[in-house]
Amino acid sequence: SRAAAERQGRVLDEAKAKTQALAEADARLAKTQAFQGKLTGSGMSAMQVGHNMGVAMNPALAFEAEMSKIHAISGATPPQMAEIQSQAIALSQKTKFTATQIGEIQYGLTSAMQDVDKVLAAAPVASKLANAIDMAPRDATALLTDSMFGFGYKAEQMPEVGDILAKSYKSFNWGTPENLRLLIKYAGGPAHAMGGSLQDLLGMGGVLHDVGINGSTAGTTIKNAYLRLAAPTGKGQGALDDFGTRIGGLTAAELPDFAKESLLAQQTVKQLGMEVFDAQGKMLPMIEIVERMAVALHGASDQKMAESIKAIFGAYAGPGMMQMIKLEQHGQLRPMIDRNRHSDGALDRINNIVTDNAAFAIKRLTSSLDALSIIALKPLLPVLQGLADGTSALVNGLTAWTERHPALTSAIVLTIGAVVGLITVSGALALTLASVLGPFAMVRWAVTALGIQGGLAALALRGVSGAVFMVGGALSWLGRIALTLFPLLIGGIRAVGVAFMANPIVMAIAGIALAATLIYTYWQPIKQFFSGILTWIGDHLQVLLIAFG
Repeated sequence: SRAAAERQGRVLDEAKAKTQALAEADARLAKTQAFQGKLTGSGMSAMQVGHNMGVAMNPALAFEAEMSKIHAISGATPPQMAEIQSQAIALSQKTKFTATQIGEIQYGLTSAMQDVDKVLAAAPVASKLANAIDMAPRDATALLTDSMFGFGYKAEQMPEVGDILAKSYKSFNWGTPENLRLLIKYAGGPAHAMGGSLQDLLGMGGVLHDVGINGSTAGTTIKNAYLRLAAPTGKGQGALDDFGTRIGGLTAAELPDFAKESLLAQQTVKQLGMEVFDAQGKMLPMIEIVERMAVALHGASDQKMAESIKAIFGAYAGPGMMQMIKLEQHGQLRPMIDRNRHSDGALDRINNIVTDNAAFAIKRLTSSLDALSIIALKPLLPVLQGLADGTSALVNGLTAWTERHPALTSAIVLTIGAVVGLITVSGALALTLASVLGPFAMVRWAVTALGIQGGLAALALRGVSGAVFMVGGALSWLGRIALTLFPLLIGGIRAVGVAFMANPIVMAIAGIALAATLIYTYWQPIKQFFSGILTWIGDHLQVLLIAFG
C-alpha cells in the first residue's frame, strides 16, 4: 500500500509538472505572438511615414512648379503672381479641377495672350468650358484661344467665344471634344480668311459630324471647299474672268494644279448659273452657297450632281458637301445649322447643369482638399528647397572631395548606402522578422504540448529524429554556434519538401521531426539571435534620431 501511495504521488507530481510546463508554453506563445503583432504594426508604420509625407506634399510641389512656369513666361510682378495663385486656388474650389490644373489653364492663356490681366479675365471662362464639354483643361484652353485668335475676337470677347463653343458642342454629335478642336485647327484659318464666322463653321462642322464625317476629315472638307471656291489671283468674279482670259490659250495639262482646280470649279459654278461672290468681291457665306447650289442642282440626276460637286469641291471634299446639299434639298440643313444660334449665356447654363450632381461634388471636394494641402504646406516649401539646395551643395562638395581622394570613395559610398539602407528597409525587416518569429514560436509550442500531452507521439518523433541525427552525430556540436545554426534549420525544413516530392511517408516524418526538434532544441539561440538584430536596429535608429533631433 505504501508503494502504491508513492506511485500515486509520483503520478500526481508528474501531472502537476506537465500542467505547469504546458501553462508556461502557452504564456511563451502568447508573449511571442504579442511581440510579433507589435513588430508588424511598427514595421508598417515605418514604411508608411515617407510615403504619406510624399503624398501630402505632392499637390503643393506640383502647384509651385506650375506657378514657376507661368512666372517665367509672363514677367508678372510678385503682386500679380499672388493674384494668379489666389485665382487658381479659388477656381479649384468651384470646379472638379485641382489648383495645378487651373494653373495649366493659366499657363496656356499666358502663352497665348502675354497679359496678366487678360489671363485673369479668361481663366474662369476656360475652366467653365472644360467643365461643360468634359475636356482636359489644357486642351480646352487651346480650343478657346485658337477660336479667339483664328476668328479675330478680342480678349474681352472671350465669354462670347465660350458661349458659342459650348452651345455648338451640346447641339451636335461631335463624339469627343477633340473633334471640335480638329475642326478649328484645319478649317478655322481658311473660313475666317474668306469671311466665314465661327458660328457658321461650327454649324457646318456639326452637320458633318451628325452624318458621320468626323474630326480632321470634316475640317479638311470645309477647308477644301473654301479654297476651291476662292479666286486664284484675287477676290470677286472680275478676277476670275481676268484669270480665265489670260490662260484661255493653255490646255488643261499645261495649267498648274491649283489653277486647274480653281478654274474647273469656277467654270462649273458659272455653268450652274451661280454666283459665289457679292458685288464687292466678298465671298458669300458658305451656307448660302450650299443653299444656292442645292437650288441649281434641283432635279439633276445623281450622276450630274456628283460630277458637278466633284468638279467644284474636289474628290476629297465632294462627299461631305454632297451630304449638306442633299440635306438642304430636303429642307433639313437650315434647321440643323440653327441649333447653333442663340448662344448667349450657354456656357453658364450648361456648366451649371453638368456640375449639379453628387459625382461632381465629390471631385470638387477632392480639389478643395488639394487646395487646403497647398495652403497648409506652402510655408514648408522654402524649407524643403533650402534643404534640397544645401544637400546638393553637400553632394557637390563630396564629389569634389572624392575626386581629390579617390582611395576613400568606396568607403564613403558604402557608409552612405548603409545609413540610407537602414532607414529604408527597417520597416520591411521588422515585418520579415515578425513573419518568421510567428512560425518558430508555434512549432516550439506545438512540440512542447506534444511532449506533455502525447508522450508516445513525442517519443516516436524524437526517436525518428535521433535516428536521423545518428547519421551525422559528429556534427552535433554545431548547434552551439549561431553561424551554423541556420543552415541546419534550413536543411531540416528543406528535408520536408524533398521528402514530400519523393513521396515516402517515413522520410516526410523524419523531415518534419528534424525541423521541429531543431527549433525546439535551439529556441534560446534563435531567440537571442532575433533579439540581437532588433537591439542593433534599435540602437542605430536611436543614434540617427539623436543626430537629426
